Amino acid sequence: MKTIETDIMVHPDYTFENAFHSSKAAPAFYDWVRAVRDYFYVFREIEPRRDAYMLADIQYRHKKKETEAKREEVRKAEIEVQKLRNEQS
Repeated sequence: MKTIETDIMVHPDYTFENAFHSSKAAPAFYDWVRAVRDYFYVFREIEPRRDAYMLADIQYRHKKKETEAKREEVRKAEIEVQKLRNEQS
């Protein structure tokens, strides 16, 4: 990416108009180089957020399983309490 930034993008002749007039393939290549550069910067900015999201999602799923297990324990305890109340009646 450093080469694109320091050698290609800063060159004064590197414009869409010059690419358009130079050949039929050059405008597509020009667009491709800019798209790769833009993707690099977007990915670099988004990557930490994506990693944080993935970690939070893993933690959420883990806590959800723990909560479901605790709810099952409470449900079983409530059934047991109800049985004991019925026996005393």
